[in-house]
Amino acid sequence: MEDEYFARERPKSLLCLPIARQTRLLGMLYLENSLVTGAFTAARLSVLELLASQSAISLENAVLYADLEQENAERRRAERALAANQETLKGIVDNSATAIYVKDPEGRFLLVNHQVSNLLRVPSEQLLGKTDADFFPAPVAEAIVDHDRQVLAADVPMEWEEELVIAGVLRSFLSIKFPLGGGATRALFAGSPPTSPSASGPSRPSASWPR
Repeated sequence: MEDEYFARERPKSLLCLPIARQTRLLGMLYLENSLVTGAFTAARLSVLELLASQSAISLENAVLYADLEQENAERRRAERALAANQETLKGIVDNSATAIYVKDPEGRFLLVNHQVSNLLRVPSEQLLGKTDADFFPAPVAEAIVDHDRQVLAADVPMEWEEELVIAGVLRSFLSIKFPLGGGATRALFAGSPPTSPSASGPSRPSASWPR
């Protein structure tokens, strides 16, 4: 069955040349001449093959560029979504009535919320990179570090009742710690709002908060 286009146009010369890069077909070059037969001689074909080869390189680069642009756009969308989620999480943590902080394996503070800053009476940015030894007497700091080590070694959540003197008043905190990052070496501390001293508990380091 004859093609409708060719039946209508009746071209006298036709050329269909593949545009390929190595073994990958990128497109087809179609040329026609309606005036003379044999328009696409061997010499002209050699030139067209060279042009098709250069076109293949250009087309391949264009496809790679488009793919890269799409990948970059998707990455930017993911980064914006991550930043929004992090900002939401930061707002939740900062506005919590519970004291929350994150430490690295050496016990340095990586994150503290406003409640921790208010209790210690130290700006949050000045707490980052510091350890318990910078704020507590040695026995209390050592007890807290021992708790952290136990949590990381066991790779399970643990809790202790810890007593601290705040503004001259002995207060009790329920300290809940657990590893972050699949047992790696970060511990999240959540201290409940201060209550009356407890009569029991696995551990009770006692000290005054810095004033």
